[in-house]
Amino acid sequence: MQKPKLKIFIVGIAAFSALSLSVIVFANWRVSQVVGNAVFSKAEDVPEHDVALLLGTAPTVGEKSNFFYVERLKATTQLWRLGKIRAVLISGDNSRKDYNEPEQMKQDLVMAGIPAEYITCDYAGLRTLDSVLRANKVFGLQGFVVVSQRKHVERALYLASDMGLRTVGLAAEDAPKWWQVRQHLREALARVKAMMDLSTGRQPRHLGAPVAVKLAPRQIPSSVH
Repeated sequence: MQKPKLKIFIVGIAAFSALSLSVIVFANWRVSQVVGNAVFSKAEDVPEHDVALLLGTAPTVGEKSNFFYVERLKATTQLWRLGKIRAVLISGDNSRKDYNEPEQMKQDLVMAGIPAEYITCDYAGLRTLDSVLRANKVFGLQGFVVVSQRKHVERALYLASDMGLRTVGLAAEDAPKWWQVRQHLREALARVKAMMDLSTGRQPRHLGAPVAVKLAPRQIPSSVH
């Protein structure tokens, strides 16, 4: 490659890299700016809502328990025991017959003490966008508490804010620091995708007939262990 062409190539790569980095930085700033202080670290600080939207994830990674899965279940159970919610909507991936995030989460929540009749499963939560939009368009929710790890919750609330939904979030405990670097890089790119989805009006892959979420009577908070 001749020197002038090489120089043009290098300048082009540098310009593209700078632009990409600027977009990523802006997307992350924008999501955080829109969400503000709507994400809580402690279940006792979360305002009462009828429903918690629990975002699905795999129960295991390889042969080990998935830290994110375990902590999301703990956070949701705390909301229930404190009387902060009256039902749980679990939204996750069931795109294969041998893989069912919502059903596994439901079983574990029942084991933790949440009655099955107040747990509704959304089997078409293939992406966070799908989970949030379907919570409104299929399950009729105008507001809810999103439960996941903090960065994921912020992105979900950003998507919900575009629809004018009344949402807050509970941040489940995050992974160890050494693992968070990988997750934060992934999340940074996901936020760019979220902005693109909103700008193009992207819709869930699947919709369907309305489904009602059964609510428990407002309960007296129980002790959290």
